[in-house]
Amino acid sequence: MYVVCLGVFRLQIGVLVGEKQEIFPRDIGALSKVPYAEPTWLTEGYYTPYYKDYHRRFQVAFRKFVETVMLPDAQAREEDGKRPSQSVFDEMAKLNIIPMRLGPGKHLKGRVLMDGVVKPEE
Repeated sequence: MYVVCLGVFRLQIGVLVGEKQEIFPRDIGALSKVPYAEPTWLTEGYYTPYYKDYHRRFQVAFRKFVETVMLPDAQAREEDGKRPSQSVFDEMAKLNIIPMRLGPGKHLKGRVLMDGVVKPEE
């Protein structure tokens, strides 16, 4: 049995019996293989002087955070209509995402950002 609608089971209207799965979900944090689904600067083989390797490392780490912490909670909150769980905010504080929202500055000095993926001066 192959589920037609991946990830949104409450919208599922049926299944195809006897079909083999041909479309597989991407790994957590991985880039999409769909053309133009990602920003150009993330595309393999594309070079830009504006985005460095630490931008890519940060993007991968943040995407993993969103997909492992925020997305499951967001889906649960969509169902029950409540505010985001405290555990999401706690995880954001642990990774110093909350102070990063203010942009670069003195407030980031001495902090370990995203478990050391990116340095405050970057």
